[in-house]
Amino acid sequence: MHHYAACSHLRNVCGSDAQVTRLPKLWESASEVTSPAIDFLSVVIALFVVVSAALALVVWRLMDTRAKVSVGSESCPWTLGDVMTVFGLGGWLTLMLLAPDVAVSGLTREGTLSISAAPLARMVLIQNVVLALTCFLWLRVRRGVSLSRLGLTDVDWRRRMRAGLKAGFAVWLLAEIAVRLTRAAAPRVFSPETLQVLTSMESSTTLLQAILPTVSVGGLVVFVILVGLVAPLVEEVLFRGFAYPAMKARWGSRWGMAVSGAFFAAAHLTLLDFPALCVVGVFLAWLYEETGSLVAPYTAHAVNNVLTVVVLAFFGQGAV
Repeated sequence: MHHYAACSHLRNVCGSDAQVTRLPKLWESASEVTSPAIDFLSVVIALFVVVSAALALVVWRLMDTRAKVSVGSESCPWTLGDVMTVFGLGGWLTLMLLAPDVAVSGLTREGTLSISAAPLARMVLIQNVVLALTCFLWLRVRRGVSLSRLGLTDVDWRRRMRAGLKAGFAVWLLAEIAVRLTRAAAPRVFSPETLQVLTSMESSTTLLQAILPTVSVGGLVVFVILVGLVAPLVEEVLFRGFAYPAMKARWGSRWGMAVSGAFFAAAHLTLLDFPALCVVGVFLAWLYEETGSLVAPYTAHAVNNVLTVVVLAFFGQGAV
């Protein structure tokens, strides 16, 4: 009865049955547009449950362990368990904070990411702040470690910065060469279907490549600051200042550099750029090992990212 009354009211307002019959089609098209967002939210909820359970188990296991603080070059007051926990917890918090932005405004009808400049800049800022705070708070509260143990202090920082500036151009060239070699070899290694899937995977490079050519000068400055200056600082603290010492204490300097480089590349979630990012990660770990400070690798990383942002903005190619 109520349904019939509602239909009658719609006929009186619209004036004909033809216009009323359009409503189901409009609803169907709307459901087609929103279904990727619903699917994404379902995946996020499932990941939330799984990751929460895994993190609870890991944290519970680590609460009764203590890192052994030794004296010597191989000493590290935290363990690989701390590294995995910080990255897992920080990644989980980041996922939860970024999920609404991606689900609401970041999905097209085909289910691919299509994010404008402002949401992407906000996501980059949130990701780096959350990961940095997770690392700092965990080390301070859980281990009682000061931030100076992460390589953030250096009395000879000017000389380290000059070395980092020179190394930054080398890092950028190495990454560009590795990217082009990988792109050239990929069609010979993967089938066309697999290659299409790999190239469609969203990464920081693909998102920036689509957005940077369209931003204003002010927007480009914002991305230079976020991607070129802020992100390298957080990544150097996490991967070289935090993760590498634990890996070095476990496997030695050479294997520690290799594993930390692979870990750095894997964290960027892009398979085709993995070789280039791995080369960059190993080089920056070696630079940290040689200087004993984050100033040189941070400077080199910042130079690489700034050059990449500029190249992406004006030429549409590069790797971050």
